[in-house]
Amino acid sequence: MLSDDGVEFDSEVSPLKGSIEDNAAEDELHTQYAVGNSLLASMGKLGRDNLYLLSQSESEEHDFFIENERASLLEQIQADILNLEEHQDDSILDTSRHKQTINTQDRSLTLHACHSPMREVEVLHDQLLAMFDADPSLKPRDIIVMVADINAYSPAIQAVFGNAPGERFIPYSISDRTADQESPILAAFMQLVQLPTTRCLASELLELLETPSIMARFEISEDEFATAKRWVEESGIRWGLDEATAEQFELPSSQQNTWQFGISRMLLGYSISGSDDSFICKVMCHLHLTMKFKV
Repeated sequence: MLSDDGVEFDSEVSPLKGSIEDNAAEDELHTQYAVGNSLLASMGKLGRDNLYLLSQSESEEHDFFIENERASLLEQIQADILNLEEHQDDSILDTSRHKQTINTQDRSLTLHACHSPMREVEVLHDQLLAMFDADPSLKPRDIIVMVADINAYSPAIQAVFGNAPGERFIPYSISDRTADQESPILAAFMQLVQLPTTRCLASELLELLETPSIMARFEISEDEFATAKRWVEESGIRWGLDEATAEQFELPSSQQNTWQFGISRMLLGYSISGSDDSFICKVMCHLHLTMKFKV
């Protein structure tokens, strides 16, 4: 932003340097010279950087900004950002006459306090259903939902929107996910590559084994996977390939609750029982070879 004197102020807040009094003086100076819309200044850095990059290219420039009406709260905010206006004054507390008038029934902009991403998506699903009921002409293809990190919300979106019953189902698609989120095989490969630097948690390796392509490679059915998971839990496996894994993380050497400990325990139990279950033989061989290979 530029003041009348041509002084440029960055909307980003830098870390404190010097005393609190010095920074308070800087804030007062910024308030004195700052012009425009504070919401745009605090949240418009990405757009500003994008426009800056575009301005460096040799191309024609056209303005396609549209002047909005001020019929709703959202339109008021949009118009203020477009015209670099501000309809607030923190020094005036006894009246609101300097502010724009908003209809009490206006729901063009709503805020919802949710305790988790899953709850956020559930509230979104309910709000969309209410919008479709209120406006029959509104279609799912007319709506786009934007989030800061789509990868973090993808599991919740699939759980809520994908498992909705027929009368509550809303067609949807998820865009802009990273390649590892789109491809379970790629995600499994990346997890395998990172295994030597991890603690080899039982939950992580079971999640890796549950990948459809890996289950198909070792010819393990869902029932057999459930059995293997129960064995891992009951044998006491928690983390670490063997006692050397703890030393890699600067912890006391211990074989207790490692994969080597659990596999040895299961093998001893299998040899004593005298069972001839082919699935047991198959899983034990895979686990034993994995331990020898040290992942």
